[in-house]
Amino acid sequence: MRVTGSSLAFSVILLLSPVALLVSSPFVGTIVDRTARKRVVLWAQSASILVVLVMYGAFSLVKAPLLQVVLAGSLVFCLTLCDNFQKVAYKAATVNLVAQTDHQRLIAGEQLVAALMMLVAPILGGILFPVLTLQQAMLVEALVILLLAKLSFTAFGETFVPSNDEKDWHGFRRGLEYIGQDKILVALLSLGVLANLALSAVIIGEPVVLLQQQHLSTQVYGWIEASLALGMISGSALMGVFSVTGDTRSYTAKVGFLITLVLSLLALACLGEQRLWISVVFAIGLCLLGNAICLANTPYMLHMRTKVALKRQGRINATADALTSIASPVGLGLFGFLFKYLPAGTIFLAASLVVLLASIKLAKQGKQCD
Repeated sequence: MRVTGSSLAFSVILLLSPVALLVSSPFVGTIVDRTARKRVVLWAQSASILVVLVMYGAFSLVKAPLLQVVLAGSLVFCLTLCDNFQKVAYKAATVNLVAQTDHQRLIAGEQLVAALMMLVAPILGGILFPVLTLQQAMLVEALVILLLAKLSFTAFGETFVPSNDEKDWHGFRRGLEYIGQDKILVALLSLGVLANLALSAVIIGEPVVLLQQQHLSTQVYGWIEASLALGMISGSALMGVFSVTGDTRSYTAKVGFLITLVLSLLALACLGEQRLWISVVFAIGLCLLGNAICLANTPYMLHMRTKVALKRQGRINATADALTSIASPVGLGLFGFLFKYLPAGTIFLAASLVVLLASIKLAKQGKQCD
């Protein structure tokens, strides 16, 4: 934004992350299932360091704003690829690293760390950005990655039975086939995609309502936006204490009803005119939505790690991540268009009805199995 002043260029760079996940999924899962996970993690970390150093040199030489945008987009795309390899390898490896009874607490801990990063990273970036140049920030990132590479990944193991029954580009299709055979996973994944779409509506609608319509200060808006991360932190803490019991579809359906309630409250708030009322409702709503994200992710991730065969972990994780990531760019594009022509309350209400119908269907499926 500081280099070009173009919000379009900034949004395109942001969209490159889900695109990278989608493009890489056909071969990431297959490679992870064929290769020792420790080796995948170390290769990915080494590639991350190389990418950052190469881009550091390129940014030092290139001064044209357009070329700098292209380099920034390339950096985001390549680092997302490296991160995808590490993430999929980590998920596949933890199946054997942790006892099945402890997987929920591990998932809760992972979500807690992610939520803390959501809260801390923007603050840290705001502090460092005026002090460091982009090149200096890249060197710091390379140093951090290098330090992480010093960690021992012995627990990830070196030996396992590789899956060599297919070519790399068949990984995505195989992943879809495996997911299609698991009715519970299909149901959980479907609600997850719809929930991501609903979250996109909130991401686009929140600044429209609070900044453009209510003219709140950026400081107040920042505190309200932080409610989402605070909700995720509290949700992760809850998942570390309370166990998911019963059919995971019935449990996830209840979370869907909570998301429906939140979206309905946001729609109701848009009918009011008092800034305080709207601010409080949005803060509470985002906090509840953060809780719902963690509550919904836990049974889904638990099913992935405890019910999916070890030899398929890489392909199914990569394919599922790609499917859920599609919802973000689609939702951002769709709601970015709709908020120009429709009232925010109408959009929130429509999104709540879609999630409600999906939750009712999920609850019926769970009830039939109880």
